[in-house]
Amino acid sequence: MTEQPEARVSSTHPNQESGRVVPFRPRPRSSGRNLRFSPVNDLRQYEATRDDDFRHRMMMNVIAAAIVLVLVGCGLWLTDAIVKVRKAQDCVLSGRSNCFEIKVPAASH
Repeated sequence: MTEQPEARVSSTHPNQESGRVVPFRPRPRSSGRNLRFSPVNDLRQYEATRDDDFRHRMMMNVIAAAIVLVLVGCGLWLTDAIVKVRKAQDCVLSGRSNCFEIKVPAASH
């Protein structure tokens, strides 16, 4: 029988990638662009000022939150209504009777 040569163990794990460092050179200062000219207009007009109306902003946030809550409530109500209609329709189309709840007023003496 011939003996098989010993397997060599590498210094890196098989699952580990061997990386390579790529050196990046800085760009030269004279790139041909005019650095004084900016393609963006002056943004100072959008900076926050100290006279920002905090109370008004908070009131608008409260109104926006209320609108979102109303929309979520309407969505939940609509979903519930669609589910009830679907169940009633499935009951009727399957040929069953007594699919709908009949409300009888309480007898008064």
